[in-house]
Amino acid sequence: MEKGTVDMQTSHLLEGVFNTADGVFAVDEGQRIIFWNRGAEAILGYSSDEVVGKRCFDLIQGIDETGRVSCAQSCTTLCCARQGKLSPGQNLWVKAKNGAPRWLSVTHTFVDAGNNHITALVHIFRDVTAEVEAKRLMQRIADQLSGYGPLRGAE
Repeated sequence: MEKGTVDMQTSHLLEGVFNTADGVFAVDEGQRIIFWNRGAEAILGYSSDEVVGKRCFDLIQGIDETGRVSCAQSCTTLCCARQGKLSPGQNLWVKAKNGAPRWLSVTHTFVDAGNNHITALVHIFRDVTAEVEAKRLMQRIADQLSGYGPLRGAE
């Protein structure tokens, strides 16, 4: 399966646990991708051979729903993991290999090595583009309707 520069025990753990249609990738402490599953390949279009060894923030370039760059060298998720803390999930806007925009719902977890070190920071994601775009469209419609003042007899 998809492996990078990670020990065999961790590699087998990642392969066994993350054999799923959801996208999963893991990074080491240097933020280099060490694991990329078939779900990630199906969602984003990159094969594991194309991404393993690359820095995650260079590839993913995720932007959160407020427009703030979330994937950066100063990764708050990695900092939290080093402290043994979990980070909340988030929606990120990314571009797939073919340039198509995608909204991903991302959850984070980690394999703790102890002493403020991690073996792997794991990102689990699924494509939620349709849901996020529908929510944003509804918000735009509500914003426009609010400009007409109170609607009488309608909720």
